[in-house]
Amino acid sequence: MADSKYSALPPAALLTGAEIFAVDQAGNSVRTTVSAVGNNALGTYTAPGIGAQARTVSSKLAESISVFDFMTAAQIANVQAGLLTLDISGAFNTALTACTASSIAKLVIPSGSYLIAATINRPAGVYMMGDGAEFTALVSTSTFNGPVIASTGAFNNVINRGGVQNLAIFGSWGTNHANTLSVGISESFTNRSIHKDVRIHGCFRGMYGIGVWQVLWDNIQVDGTGTQQNATGFYLDQLLLTLPVGTSNAINAVNCVAQDVSDTGWRLLNPNGCKLVDCEAENGINGFFIGNTAAGCYPIQFGQFTGCVSDTNTGIGFFVQQGSNASPCNYMQFANCWAGTHGNLGVYFDGCSGLNWTNGIIGNNTGAGLRLNNSVNCIIATTQFVQDNLGAQVGIGDITISGGSFNKIIGCFSSMATGASVSLLESGGTNSNTIEHNTLLQGATLIGAGTRALYNQGYNPVGISGHHRRWSVTRDALPHAERDLYLNDSQGREDSRHSH
Repeated sequence: MADSKYSALPPAALLTGAEIFAVDQAGNSVRTTVSAVGNNALGTYTAPGIGAQARTVSSKLAESISVFDFMTAAQIANVQAGLLTLDISGAFNTALTACTASSIAKLVIPSGSYLIAATINRPAGVYMMGDGAEFTALVSTSTFNGPVIASTGAFNNVINRGGVQNLAIFGSWGTNHANTLSVGISESFTNRSIHKDVRIHGCFRGMYGIGVWQVLWDNIQVDGTGTQQNATGFYLDQLLLTLPVGTSNAINAVNCVAQDVSDTGWRLLNPNGCKLVDCEAENGINGFFIGNTAAGCYPIQFGQFTGCVSDTNTGIGFFVQQGSNASPCNYMQFANCWAGTHGNLGVYFDGCSGLNWTNGIIGNNTGAGLRLNNSVNCIIATTQFVQDNLGAQVGIGDITISGGSFNKIIGCFSSMATGASVSLLESGGTNSNTIEHNTLLQGATLIGAGTRALYNQGYNPVGISGHHRRWSVTRDALPHAERDLYLNDSQGREDSRHSH
């Protein structure tokens, strides 16, 4: 029977071993043999290309499991037709259990729309892989009030690795605002998981994390309007003192966007150890809201934000709030960030210590550019304050230091042109700040005891004043010339130099 077409075999023929060859439509043998494996006849597989080695079909199939393998024919047809009338959550959990039992790392989720009525529990080491956010969608029922996908471990039993990639998630909060447990992806005590190329719509919280370590969020978009609107884009929970020492929320977020949310783009109650690169918050209330005033929590420290953008929000762009137990937020770096077009402040550091904002742009914010409130040892450096922050408000500064001490404003440029207020304002008992090498087009009002100001320039410095009268002004002969402004040194001696 060798080299025979299957159609030419006699009825009820026994198919065994190498007697059987697959053939193409022309009757030519294909390089495949068949062997008996259990109750199934499986053959060998050879990938195309020079150097490919033959392997068993069973080993090839064992590279991944498809959720279709655990669904009925009716469920598969329902998913492929996008009917969303049959719950598929049970099939997902069964398939994920099988992945763990078989040490298979990938659960394939073919194109289609999957109705979800219960949480899909992703175990350690398993990657859930769709065909792309445009093709694979997990859609909550309107009554399901919980995370669509969750990995839930404990401090002494973490969920290691695995993740979710290439799919879209639709929660139930968008259609029922009572569903405040509706979350796209929830991670509790997980290490090194990877979530990539995911879009999330209609959730109370798009991404949620607590007790996470070196978790990657890459190219995740939390957006949508109407019934697809989310309340908060990305959320890291508070870390209570009842948790073991060393608990952190160290996520690495790259190119992630929260857009058109009803509340806050990034609500990071405790972002200890976080690194955010090229992330964005747009068209919400607050862009990046960091910190937590609740009692009984760990201090908030060691975060890095690079190339992040907060734009067109009705509240504050970057809001870093004093930590719990009256301990401030410590040691965070904001580099090359943009805060523009907000209904309130562009940047607000409240009760913070050791925060650095460098090489940024802050512009067109109605409530002022930047404010340091009761903060110490913060540095604002080489930042441009543009597009006339403040509007027509009177009596505040484009840059305001209220309370606190030992802060530094270095190498900044304030182009505020209205003259309604000043470029830089000290108030509220602040002291011992350093104001150096800035261009302040509407001058400054300095009242802080021990404040030192050196080599600052500005036009129309009529607002330059202070209780200690430490500024000395020289004028060029040219109209509208720059004024070089110098403050007396620590002994109170004034220094005035003419610039040509």
